[in-house]
Amino acid sequence: MVEFALVLPVAALFLFAIIDFGMIFGGYTTMRGSVQSAARMASVDEYTYHGTAACTGGPDAATRQMVCTAASGMESLLGTKSGSLQIGICFVQTGMACGSEPPATSGNQCVPGGSPGTYCDVELCAQATMEATTGLTAPFVNGKAYSASSTLRLELGTLTKPSYFVYNRSIAAATPVTLGSDSIEGLDCT
Repeated sequence: MVEFALVLPVAALFLFAIIDFGMIFGGYTTMRGSVQSAARMASVDEYTYHGTAACTGGPDAATRQMVCTAASGMESLLGTKSGSLQIGICFVQTGMACGSEPPATSGNQCVPGGSPGTYCDVELCAQATMEATTGLTAPFVNGKAYSASSTLRLELGTLTKPSYFVYNRSIAAATPVTLGSDSIEGLDCT
């Protein structure tokens, strides 16, 4: 009986840690797949949202559609705090990173009619805050974030649409995109 009392707390902690790790890892895998899929859609200029939940808000229709397309694959992230999903989208010259562009481009190095041979990449990133499902591992898990990003070359060379789809912390602060009842804040991909 004494041995059981000594072993039970440790065994319970391991069991619940395995459950929480599985839920969080499942959520991360879903996020990574959704980010890669949405980046691929953006790279071929297929940004239109086809989900059933209402997609509203945001700086313009193309941006809102792309954010909702990315978020629709992450609607039921396991092991995450509800409403903590953030998404960032940026377009830059190949080889540059989001946030490293000169200020004069307003966050875009991809400009229509750019110089010949200029290629552009799309980077899509997402982040969510972890939350313990079992509650026992909450001190170790809650409040920490996990993220995923994907960078792909635009298959169209340079953007041809007047909208650049950029969505980051400063743009989303004005009007965040809402998918169904969830507000999706912007994220700076760095």
